[in-house]
Amino acid sequence: LMASKAIRIEGKRTISREDRSRLMGAVTRLVGLEIVDEDAKGMTMQFHPDPAVLDPEKIVRRMASLIKGMLRDSAVGARHDRALLALVGERDDEVDRLYFLLVRTIRTATIDPEVAERYQLAPIECLDYRVLASYLESLGDAISDFSKRASSEIVGEEVSAQLVESLDTLEKMGDIAISSFLARRRVHPRR
Repeated sequence: LMASKAIRIEGKRTISREDRSRLMGAVTRLVGLEIVDEDAKGMTMQFHPDPAVLDPEKIVRRMASLIKGMLRDSAVGARHDRALLALVGERDDEVDRLYFLLVRTIRTATIDPEVAERYQLAPIECLDYRVLASYLESLGDAISDFSKRASSEIVGEEVSAQLVESLDTLEKMGDIAISSFLARRRVHPRR
């Protein structure tokens, strides 16, 4: 499916516990990236893709589902549950992880015709997915930023109601946009 290249990170001296912990955190956020070798001064990682996980449509659906939940929880949190707002930002990490996975998958499909054929992607569809992934990732960041601000600021009843209405509208718009994008692929299948 994808050429599996190794990534070696090496320090001039022993890698500290804190740096090792940060590296491990970064690795766990990237689907398919596994540590294959580790010593005191470095770490070697390699990408081991699972073909079932790499389907672009499934990745987009998962990103959209996470964003929909983030919007819904932001609306509830802005209304009456500030603690819920803190959890919204954590889900943005998963959106970011899926974004990088989708970009990697689409890039491979543009380079390898066999992969493009497996996912029934024309070159223009690869571009469409790439643009959509960028918008979804940016939306996840914006919702996360909103939830951080909303959790730390006192918002009046009227403003809170307007925010909730806006978040509900964004959720509906997102549903329509994703459904339309994915339905278009079924109406105009690759020939």
